[in-house]
Amino acid sequence: FIQLAATLGIQKKHIDDVILALVRRGKILHFYNSPESALSSLIFVDNQWIIDVLRQIVRHDLTKFLNQDEQILLKDGILTRDTLRRLWSKTTLKSSTKSDEGILCALEPLIA
Repeated sequence: FIQLAATLGIQKKHIDDVILALVRRGKILHFYNSPESALSSLIFVDNQWIIDVLRQIVRHDLTKFLNQDEQILLKDGILTRDTLRRLWSKTTLKSSTKSDEGILCALEPLIA
């Protein structure tokens, strides 16, 4: 984002203001209120993408996509990183390792 802002002539000292303005307008998603979170270093320019990623794990038919061990863990509210990566790999969603890690870190309390 910083590189993109620089190409648009936005000075580094104004980037936080630009990000906040875009968040307030609903143009981007950024978790700036959570500096300790891995998500604070990510900016989602496609809000629908993050919705689609989360939709893969918050769904009524999730158990159809899980093996028996994963289903047992799910009963205790646990999904492993490997399970999440496997669920996301079955989609046409394009992501990067960095965005996957950010989402996984944000979900850390819920996953093993």
